[in-house]
Amino acid sequence: MKTRAVVFPSPGVVEVRTVEVPEPEPDEVLIKTSFTCISPGVEMRVLSGQHPAASKFPLIPGYALTGIVVESGEEAGILPGTRVFCSGTSRVAGQERCWGGHIGHAVRRASETIPLPLGVPLRDAPLARLAAISNRGMQLARPQVGEVVVVIGLGPVGILTARLYIQQGVRVIGVDYFGLGTDALSKLGLEIIAGDDLFEQLLTLLPDGASIIVDTTGVASVLTEALTLARSVAWDEFDIQGTRYLIQGSYPGDLTLPYQSAFQNEVTFLIPRDARRDDIRQALELIEQKKLVVRDLASLTLPTEEAPKAYELLRDRHSGIQTVIFEWAAF
Repeated sequence: MKTRAVVFPSPGVVEVRTVEVPEPEPDEVLIKTSFTCISPGVEMRVLSGQHPAASKFPLIPGYALTGIVVESGEEAGILPGTRVFCSGTSRVAGQERCWGGHIGHAVRRASETIPLPLGVPLRDAPLARLAAISNRGMQLARPQVGEVVVVIGLGPVGILTARLYIQQGVRVIGVDYFGLGTDALSKLGLEIIAGDDLFEQLLTLLPDGASIIVDTTGVASVLTEALTLARSVAWDEFDIQGTRYLIQGSYPGDLTLPYQSAFQNEVTFLIPRDARRDDIRQALELIEQKKLVVRDLASLTLPTEEAPKAYELLRDRHSGIQTVIFEWAAF
């Protein structure tokens, strides 16, 4: 069947095109998309052609889709009318997928979809994917009550990370690395470091260093600066754990590790890959239980045909836009 999709035909170019999606196989479902969400860090890197997954153009980006099952294969086990989350279509004619999320209809194995809890609106549910990325990182870091966590970079993943850590009984300090401005961040309920000399401010505020550093920036040079916040661990202090450094951003290539800075203080580096299905389910449950707020991160909902405008807004880090939801009602 024909449907519409956001397509990057070449690096730096955004279009909305008509594409062809096949009929579902016996174990698949056909989903009519309601909403999709841009994952800014990853998708802007895909758009620039600098993401490893963006090897061939044209491609359909995105990995956070919610919609309603309109056709179900005989072995799928999901009824038409079921509201589901998935990462995008698994098949589409004539286009590469990276990961095929921004599309009006998606074909997917039923086992690769997640039915939505009743209390989660279709519009909010795509943001669960971003929350799941934050949640996966937190599971690796294992924060303990009373610890100090510094979150560098307050985009969607950074803000969701901060909110999740606060629930664990830790002190969270957010670092406005990209200069979003205190007006945009004042409602987050965080301690926020902003302005010039960010890391000098942090060293004054945290003379004993941070228990956990979560770096969501995707900027390689931050690593060296942020390691100045590592706890000082003396060679004969066996009861003090070194700082856990969570590399949570999306990078175009290899990172250079400041070895001596990390070695001297026994820094542990943690690199979460993405989010597992259980992480997404858990994020949806937190949203349903109103333990995690996500709606305010997508302050702008646009019709799909305005996709070029959405990515242009996200190029400007000072636009105040954290991310954009696409509404697919017309398709």
